Amino acid sequence: STVLFFLALRRLPFAEVLTLSYLSPLMVALMATYVLGERLSAGVLGAVSLGLCGVGVIAWSSLTDQQAVSGDLYGIGAAMGSAVMYAVNNVMLRSQAQRDSSTSIVLVQQIVPALVTMPMPMPMAVATRAPPTIPVWFAFALVGTVNVGGHFLLTWAYRRAQAGILASADYLALPYAAILGFFLFGEVPTPAVWTGAVLILGACLIVTRLGK
Repeated sequence: STVLFFLALRRLPFAEVLTLSYLSPLMVALMATYVLGERLSAGVLGAVSLGLCGVGVIAWSSLTDQQAVSGDLYGIGAAMGSAVMYAVNNVMLRSQAQRDSSTSIVLVQQIVPALVTMPMPMPMAVATRAPPTIPVWFAFALVGTVNVGGHFLLTWAYRRAQAGILASADYLALPYAAILGFFLFGEVPTPAVWTGAVLILGACLIVTRLGK
């Protein structure tokens, strides 16, 4: 999922990749119905659709600045493939969380990607002959800590709630990104961002009530 996402970023505008990748929560809700036997209620489907509308509102302002949508079929296919694989991952996580401990799940999700990707960066590092600086090493450690913490919280959530209900929470990444962009980079959120954030928060409030 991650490899396809970055491949899509190389070929498509960011807003287009973002919009396509955020089809995954809708796929999670649908897959959970057939794979896990969860009931797909009108409330869950409506909340996921409302969150997707919020993503569309945020991305629309960026897409309208383009002359046209890229039409790059390889990039679009990569973004869609990333969304599908991410949805499959979350459905599998929901299934695993009912049986395995959070520690074992997170450990496997960290070790396996490390072993798979390790052969790739090593030759690149040797070829560039530019070892990371001390601040970069601290940045790596921070990213790793945040990543592992996020995986633990996600596993904890999927142990306690249905995948379809949690799907809309993925959309919260957009408002969070807007807030961080304001404080870290001085990026002022546009009216489209605020409007989309309201729709996304509304979707999350709906699923919160459904989960009680």
